[in-house]
Parts: sequence; C-alpha cells; structure tokens
Amino acid sequence: MAVKPILIAPDPRLKRVASAVEKVDDSVRQLITDMFDTLRATGNGVALASTQIGDLRRVVVFDLGEHNPDPSVKMPLAMVNPEITALDDAEWQVVEEGCLSVPNLYMSVERPFKVTVQYLDEQGDKQEITVGGNWLASCIQHEINHLDGILFPEKLSRVQQMRAWKKYQKLRKQGAQINYKVEESDSHIL
Repeated sequence: MAVKPILIAPDPRLKRVASAVEKVDDSVRQLITDMFDTLRATGNGVALASTQIGDLRRVVVFDLGEHNPDPSVKMPLAMVNPEITALDDAEWQVVEEGCLSVPNLYMSVERPFKVTVQYLDEQGDKQEITVGGNWLASCIQHEINHLDGILFPEKLSRVQQMRAWKKYQKLRKQGAQINYKVEESDSHIL
C-alpha cells in the first residue's frame, strides 16, 4: 500500500497540465494502485486525479462504492488519458462539489448534464462511457479539469470565485481539520 500526499491549494503544481500516457504499462498500473490507496486512505474522497499527488500523467480514478449513482458504470474505475468527446450542454445541472486539494470548501457548480468520455483502461484497452442525469457526470468533468490544471472554484463566476477563495483562505487560517496526508507549498498563487 502506497499512500501518497495530496497536494493542497494554493500549491502551484496543481496548476500544471498533465501529459498523455504513451503506453499503459506496469508503472502506470502502479500509479493507479497508489492513487486508489491514497483515495481510500482519505476516508471521504470519491475520485482523484494524478496531478493531485504531483504526477503529471493523465490518470484519474473513481471509487464511489455504494454511492455510485449509475450502476452501469462499474466501480472502482480508472481512466488513462480520459478525453471528453461530447458534452450535452443543452441541459445543465448544479452539484455541490468539494475537493481533496481544496479541503473543507464546498460550492455549487453548474456543469453540463451529460458527458461522453473515451479513455484507456488498466489493460490499455480503449473504452467509452456516457453518463448523465447524476452527479457522476459532474465528478468526471471535475477530475478531468484537474488534469488540465483547473480547480473547481475556477468553474464559478468571477464574483463567486472571489468569495470561494476568500472563504477557503479563512478556513485555512482557522486551521480547518484535514484528516488525510497532505503536501503543502508556501506559494500563494490563488
């Protein structure tokens, strides 16, 4: 079991864009295992992007367990090189989001209702899923945003972003409890 420290905003490494995985090999499968170990060790996380543990390969993992709103999507799920190929932006949904890299901050985020994603599985086989009508669609978009260096408060309006970051800074100053292993930076890029 290899539990990795989770990067916490405002760590500048969270703003870096991950690179495509050339080949799904043992090192990628080890990364996936480490990511699942890390996710489960948090006790309350449901998904994790590789950039959140400082690895710049395009990998995300999901383990929604009994909270999986879409039984057609088997959990746990690892996606290598996930790419959104279709967004149904005719309909939107608002979901209360939180993030292991922005602990204790929860905000309502509006995202497209339905998403289609192509990715490679742990064996390197190409897969595609379409998810809509539940918070898993938002969760997938949230994690892929991480791979592109985007944190969820950046999906809010400018005014809401300012409020979110102000609230987050206040939580940090108050010493809000984080119950998992973190790696923090002294940088203040927010």
